[in-house]
Amino acid sequence: MTRAAQEFVRSLTFAALSGEKVHYRPVRVEFRKTRRPTSSRRSSTLRLAQAIDALVVVPATADVLAKFAQGIANDFLSTLYLATTAPVLSLPR
Repeated sequence: MTRAAQEFVRSLTFAALSGEKVHYRPVRVEFRKTRRPTSSRRSSTLRLAQAIDALVVVPATADVLAKFAQGIANDFLSTLYLATTAPVLSLPR
């Protein structure tokens, strides 16, 4: 969930309806001198991207759709979108 989505519907609602853990933390990647990512949060994002059967984005705001189209990965959702090979369903408002 993005920050905007959390203001619209709380993560607890999605967790209760889906019976699954809701992911909403921003992705932070730290670099060492070798330029290799060291953040465990990034690794968990990639693991999740490989494990999901589908990615459903509701509501898909213009901002989110623009990030998807431009390949911008500056938050959890856009990074997950770029990393997954699962089918993606986005429903605009």
